[in-house]
Amino acid sequence: MKIRYKAGIFSLLLFFPALTGWALSLSDVTGQVDRLPEVHTALLELEAAEQRYAISAFPGDPSLSLSPAISVKSEDGGEFAEQTQLSGSLGAALPLGLSSSRRLELQSSEAALSREQVNLEQARAEGYVKLFNFYQQAWLAQREVGVLQAEEDAARENLRVVRQRFDRGDASLSAMNTAEDELGSAENALISGTLSRRISWLELAYGVGINPANEAVLEPIEVNFPELPSPQELTAWALEHNPEAREIKDQIGADLRELEAIRGWSLAPTLGLSFSGWDQSVSISYTPESPKLSMNYSFPLATIGTDFEELNRGSSSVDTWEMGLTVSIPLQSGQSGRLEGELLETRIEQSRSRLEQLSTSLALQIRSRYQHYLLSSDAVEQARRSIELSRETLDTILSRREDQRATLADELMARAQLERAEFRYDSAVADRGEAKLFTLQTADRLDKFIRN
Repeated sequence: MKIRYKAGIFSLLLFFPALTGWALSLSDVTGQVDRLPEVHTALLELEAAEQRYAISAFPGDPSLSLSPAISVKSEDGGEFAEQTQLSGSLGAALPLGLSSSRRLELQSSEAALSREQVNLEQARAEGYVKLFNFYQQAWLAQREVGVLQAEEDAARENLRVVRQRFDRGDASLSAMNTAEDELGSAENALISGTLSRRISWLELAYGVGINPANEAVLEPIEVNFPELPSPQELTAWALEHNPEAREIKDQIGADLRELEAIRGWSLAPTLGLSFSGWDQSVSISYTPESPKLSMNYSFPLATIGTDFEELNRGSSSVDTWEMGLTVSIPLQSGQSGRLEGELLETRIEQSRSRLEQLSTSLALQIRSRYQHYLLSSDAVEQARRSIELSRETLDTILSRREDQRATLADELMARAQLERAEFRYDSAVADRGEAKLFTLQTADRLDKFIRN
């Protein structure tokens, strides 16, 4: 989902708190989706998953060590420390890859990273829905205030006409009391609607993070979401993309890989090569289970004092050297692996059972949401027919006004009824859009339908 930032408007509000009468559009609001705490949290979770993956993929640092040593020798009856030897040992280790356990960890980290990437897109889509609903409720509340004002004007004019008729003796006291009650109800409704508009504006302002003191004129909502797929398609999609379902599937995959590794047959011998001669020694070893090459080199630095080795060798002695090859093969009974395998098999069955229960639950929720969407679509058609009837009524009143067979109060009332019918239509369309978004949200398919 592409996010557009409208920073200019929000920066302006911070520096000019007295600004009023400014316009705000839906794209201005939804463009701030990354400012929502839940989206920011998802961004941090993705960053942490990337770092965990990098750690899992890193085989380790090479190491180098230097160990100096000193030793003293004396013969029986001789002086103390007739010979002092200085020597050194140089060791190095070079990681060449990941062990089998680290490879399993890497695969799990990769799956977790993929989940967090999808979670971020879904968090943005759900944030869009949150801001969309805030804006829609605020816009409807703003829209209704105009309708309530028209209804109050009509009730006030009707009371004026009824009072005139009452003064002439053409209307009863009961009719005038009824007109007064209707005006009082209209005035109370206007007060309540104005309060609702203010509350919905505050929810929108705090949700987006703008100055709530500067109430904006909200522009009409112009958005048309695609039609919903079938419940079966939505359910299948949900099982593939639902966060809990993906986590369960990833856990099953990780357990299956670990089970395969435990049951696999791998000798993984450690190979070693050594050489010694001329007072020096070198050894090299390689471990395939945790791919690493280890080396060690020992060497003399200096001999101070009597050289006992030279005295003992004599004139006919010769230098010798020695080379060796070692192979270390681990032998295990396999009992530990069998026990761990049985535990993994149980965990896999538990996860599959959880996945089946989740599948049933998601299918039921999606069906319920989809039925609500169908009912909201019927309500839109009913509201459209109501507009047609109200418009016909207004046309009739206007025609009678030309013949002076209807009053201004009748016209104002007919116009107010038409505005109320149009507002009900807008509300029905809003409910249908909300039902569509909630259905998609249940199916975790919002990010595929919302594009800014």
